[in-house]
Amino acid sequence: MGTKPLLHLLFLLFLSYHCRIKAETEVAALLKWKSRLSSPISLLSWSSSNASSLCNWHGITCNSAGRVTALELHNPDLEGNLDDLNFTALSTLTQLNLNNNMLSESIPGTISALSNLTFLDLSSNGFAKMPPEIGSLLNLLDLRLFNNNLADAIPYQLSYLKKVRHVDLGFNYFTNPDNSQFQVMPSLVNLSLTLNSLDNEFPAFILQCPNLIYLDLSRNNFSGPIPENIGTQLVNLEYLNLDFNSFNGKIPLSLAKLPKLRDLRLGSNFFTGRIDTAFGNLSNLQFLELGNNTLEGPIPSSFGKLGKLEHLDLNLANLNSSIPPELGFCRKLYFINLSNNQLTGGLPPSFSNLTQMMYFGVSGNSLSGNISPDLFVSWTHLVSFQVQNNNFSGIFLGGRFGNRFDDLVFYTNNFTGPIPEEIGKLVNLVQLDLSMNYLVGPIPKTIGNLKQLNSLSLFYNNLNGTIPEEIGNLIALQSLDINTNLLEGVLPVQFLIWRICGFSPSSQTSSLARSLRISAKIAR
Repeated sequence: MGTKPLLHLLFLLFLSYHCRIKAETEVAALLKWKSRLSSPISLLSWSSSNASSLCNWHGITCNSAGRVTALELHNPDLEGNLDDLNFTALSTLTQLNLNNNMLSESIPGTISALSNLTFLDLSSNGFAKMPPEIGSLLNLLDLRLFNNNLADAIPYQLSYLKKVRHVDLGFNYFTNPDNSQFQVMPSLVNLSLTLNSLDNEFPAFILQCPNLIYLDLSRNNFSGPIPENIGTQLVNLEYLNLDFNSFNGKIPLSLAKLPKLRDLRLGSNFFTGRIDTAFGNLSNLQFLELGNNTLEGPIPSSFGKLGKLEHLDLNLANLNSSIPPELGFCRKLYFINLSNNQLTGGLPPSFSNLTQMMYFGVSGNSLSGNISPDLFVSWTHLVSFQVQNNNFSGIFLGGRFGNRFDDLVFYTNNFTGPIPEEIGKLVNLVQLDLSMNYLVGPIPKTIGNLKQLNSLSLFYNNLNGTIPEEIGNLIALQSLDINTNLLEGVLPVQFLIWRICGFSPSSQTSSLARSLRISAKIAR
């Protein structure tokens, strides 16, 4: 045998020995960690008697050399911590997924030994502290720590991760980082800091992340204005959620120049000023939420150009105008909430074009006129229709609705006419509130078909006749209020009385009378 073949053989023997030693080290590290966990039933395959089959252990993936490259134990109910996991012995690990367990205490700084790690998911556990050493994982592409008990300042060393694309630190108790030491994160595409305890101004380092597509800072206490140049710095932004903060000032016009923006959520802040007509140029916008702010002026008619818009929420936005008929061109709309503004006029006939409509709310305005029956011919997917606290008038059109309804809320308007027999076809109805109108005639017997009905309010109308026995069939009913009408008769024997002023059934036997004569005069 020549020298070269001999050297080659010796090298292979050394490599085999080296790999075996490394594998034994990995086995020892994993078994020690298992021994510190409480009742790891899911790790039955992890045993010294099965050490030669390490790569077949539950949650383990190996490379061609038999080294562990992935540890994926999401949702196996592991209880314990990471202090006894020897990360140094797992230096070839590229993926660590311990999502949705019961691991607690701090994330140990020794995790920095995982220099090859590209994916780290410790979300939905009970970890209490994020170590600054996490900034040493320079190959990390994806970091997910959401839904833990992580507190204290976000370590600025996080910004050392120049390759990271996805960072989710939401649903924790993080406080403000040292922004002066935060560095540019050029590869960052997805950043979520939702539901923490952050209360500074808009984080300046974010504007230096030009590849950012998804940004969620919602449910914190950020304050001050949104930087005016946000739309020129973050040109790739598709999702922006700043809901439930204390941002103020005007909504930056540069946001209207983001060509890829699909989802814009700025609700529940302190924004002021008008909604600029330029926002109608966001041709890819699907979701727009500006409600619960102190805006002013009209709903821009330019919104009619938002051909991809599906969800529009302007509730409690202090807007004062009529509803622009151009909204009827947004044919993909399935959710509209324009409630609690100062809107006047009627519902535009063009709304009959919105054939995907499921949730419609315009309550708490000064809208008036009749509600066209054409709406309900077109709105075959409608689930919730809430127009309460307006000045709508005309015949109540309950018989025109489809049978998908959950909520039908018409109270405090000027509707007239009888409750139609067809109301009994709304078999999925959970809430029916027609109170404080001018409805006449009897309560239809078909109302007894509404087996899902939880709340029925008909008070302050001109209803007359006998209370139908079929009300006793409403087995899910928790609240019934038919007070202040011209009804007479007795409540069904099976109907248990809970509240005399409105008559609500109870799940427990009542000591009150099982029937009560109703003869309430109109009092308006």
